[in-house]
Amino acid sequence: MPRRSAAQARALNPAGRRAAHEPAAGGRAGRGPGVWGPRGRGFTLVELLVVLGLLVLLGGGLVAMLRQGVRAWRAGEARRAAYEEAQAVLRQLADDLRHAFTAALPVRGELPLARLIADFDARGRQRLVLVRTLPGAGRQPLLQLAGVRLGASAWLDGSRDREEAFAGALLPTGGLLEVAYAMDPDGGTELRRGYRSPVGGPDSLFTAAVLDDPARLRAATTPLGTQVLHLGLWLWTPHTRDWQEPGAGGPARIWDSTRGLVPPQAGAEAGFSFGLGPASLREPSDDMFPERVRIELVVAEPPPAGAWSVLQRPLDPGEGVLYLEDARPFRERLPWVRVGTEWIRCRYRDAQSLEVEPGGRGRRGTAPQAHPALTEVVSGHTFVLDVELPQAREPWPGR
Repeated sequence: MPRRSAAQARALNPAGRRAAHEPAAGGRAGRGPGVWGPRGRGFTLVELLVVLGLLVLLGGGLVAMLRQGVRAWRAGEARRAAYEEAQAVLRQLADDLRHAFTAALPVRGELPLARLIADFDARGRQRLVLVRTLPGAGRQPLLQLAGVRLGASAWLDGSRDREEAFAGALLPTGGLLEVAYAMDPDGGTELRRGYRSPVGGPDSLFTAAVLDDPARLRAATTPLGTQVLHLGLWLWTPHTRDWQEPGAGGPARIWDSTRGLVPPQAGAEAGFSFGLGPASLREPSDDMFPERVRIELVVAEPPPAGAWSVLQRPLDPGEGVLYLEDARPFRERLPWVRVGTEWIRCRYRDAQSLEVEPGGRGRRGTAPQAHPALTEVVSGHTFVLDVELPQAREPWPGR
C-alpha cells in the first residue's frame, strides 16, 4: 500500500488533531490522564480505608436512627392498644352499671329479680354480677324472636343464640339480662364478661357453682380484655363521704344488694356493714343499690413495650425493697407494681431496685406474701371512671 504524503495526511485531518492512538509530543503512547489521574495511578489503600470508614459511620448512624424510630413506633402502638382496650372495657362496664335493674319485684313470687353482687374470687380479685335492663329490645332481631313459640327452652347466653332464635327455641327475656365480670380463673390477664337471659335458672350467673368453677366460668363468659392486670370496684354507701380507703366514711369493696347473701359479720369485715342475714333475701323492700361506683382498671402494654421485670432476690412479706433485673421501665408507671399476685405501692430507688412505700405491701385486695427469685413483676396504665347509677336505691326507713 502506498504511503501518504504529508499533504494528504493534512487533508484527511484538516484541524491538525492527533489520532487517539498517536503518542503525545515528546511522550509515549498510553492511557490518557482522565482515567488514572494526573499522576497516572489509582487510589491508595489508606484512601480506600478512609472512605470505607466514613461509609460505616454514616450507615451506623442511619441504622441507629431507624432503630430508635421503630422503638418509638412500637411503644406508641402498644400504648394505643392499651388505651383502646381500657376504653372498650370501661364503656361496656359503665353501660351495664347505668342500666342496672333495681325494682323491688320477686322472681316467680320467690326471689327478687334485682341484684347487684360485688365480691372477691379465691385469688383475691374482684368480680361483679348484676341484673340489667335491655333498652330497645323490641328493635333487636334476636330479642324479637325470643319467646315466640311455646316449649322454648334455650337461654340467651352468647352460645348459638342466632340458631336458637331462628328455631324459636329462645325463652322470653322479660327485658332483663344477667351480667357477670370476672378475671381469668387460671390467674391470667383476661377480664371475662358473660350474660344470660332470662334471669334465674339452675345455671344462673349468680350461683357459686358457676362463679367458683373455672371450667363452667370459662364456658359462660368470653374475654372482654386480654391485658387487664387489675379490676377494682369502689361502691358508694349511705355513709360514704369521699373516695378514700375502705373504712369509716369510705366506700365499700363488697356489695350485696339483697342484704341476705353475705353474712353480716363477713360483710362488715370486708367493708360492707349493711348485711341483715338470710331472712332479708326474700324481702325486696330492704334492698339497696349504690349511688355511684368507681371503676379502677389497670391495663398492661403488650410486650415488648410493657413494664416488665423479675425479682433478682427473694422477697419476704415484711421486706421493703424490691431488687429487680431492671427497674428502669417502671420509672414512669409507679407507684403501683404487681409482684406475682400481690399489689405493692413503690417508689423508684435506682436502676435495679424499687422501695416500698409505708404500708405499701398487700394493696388492692391482696395480702403480703413471700415471693421467690425470678417472680414476675409487672405494671401498667391505671384508668379510673366514676359511674352514677340513676336507679340507686337506699333501704326504706326502719330497714
